[in-house]
Amino acid sequence: MRRLYEAYGWFMCIDGAIAVTSYSSANSTLPVEIGIATGTNTLNVVIGVVPGVIELYCGDEAKAGISSLEMEAVGLQPTRACELINDFLVGGVVGCREERVKVALQQLYKFAGYDMEFLLEELGDLDVSPPTFDQGACAEMEARRLMFLARQSKDGRESHVRH
Repeated sequence: MRRLYEAYGWFMCIDGAIAVTSYSSANSTLPVEIGIATGTNTLNVVIGVVPGVIELYCGDEAKAGISSLEMEAVGLQPTRACELINDFLVGGVVGCREERVKVALQQLYKFAGYDMEFLLEELGDLDVSPPTFDQGACAEMEARRLMFLARQSKDGRESHVRH
């Protein structure tokens, strides 16, 4: 898809931004919380407990801002999370802060047996410099900040996803 944009001389624009929070409980590669922002909407997804794969250790609860009991109560199974994210972002170009975020989402989709139905790019690859990371921010707020920055540098380029 990116080559298509480049071949026709179109500018790559960002339809949404995504941020993830990972903890040692999830082997530091699978996300526990995923925050997504588009120009008009946000989505926050908490992944549910998958024993032996995605759990939340007591030491991670304070950093996560959620307990393992809450995670069990509100968390989604990885397959359902991927379905929701795909429905929310289908066909769009989504920016993320760094490779770690891309890897976490790729691992989640691989674990769930799903394909991403959106193009995920690092903001730096799209000529957008992400702001410094706020360690205390939840994933949804981080995605909102990234989306705001992307919109500021978009310079009137068209968006593909409408929410």
